[in-house]
Amino acid sequence: MLIGDYLDGVVARIDTIAGLTVTTDPALAIAPPMAVVAESGVSYDAAFGRGQDNIELDVTVYISRGDSLTALDESRLYMSGHGAKSIRAALETSTGGSDTIPNKTLRAESASTDSNTDASGAGFVVLTIRATGLIPGKE
Repeated sequence: MLIGDYLDGVVARIDTIAGLTVTTDPALAIAPPMAVVAESGVSYDAAFGRGQDNIELDVTVYISRGDSLTALDESRLYMSGHGAKSIRAALETSTGGSDTIPNKTLRAESASTDSNTDASGAGFVVLTIRATGLIPGKE
């Protein structure tokens, strides 16, 4: 499986969260709430004797900081291990027949929050979720 196809599968899973825009394009203008999915590293032939590669992912969620307490509350919903807005639950749950990610091969590892300001001066609460997955070998 190609890395781009795997990332598209990750986007499809996160896109099940209502009201959250999800992309793999970091150049898009930030329009919170918005998640950007990107690979942060790949380990080749890391699993099952050259059969699969490990991929490390970052899911960066931008949340408007118009009211910082409201933004923090929203970030905690995305950070939770379960619930309608849980990034972890979305990552680790198959979307069904059209899901391109093999079952139980994607796992959320950690989450952290920070704040950020873009070039226009807009402020955001930024949630970063790190995940790892297994990419199947050649088809």
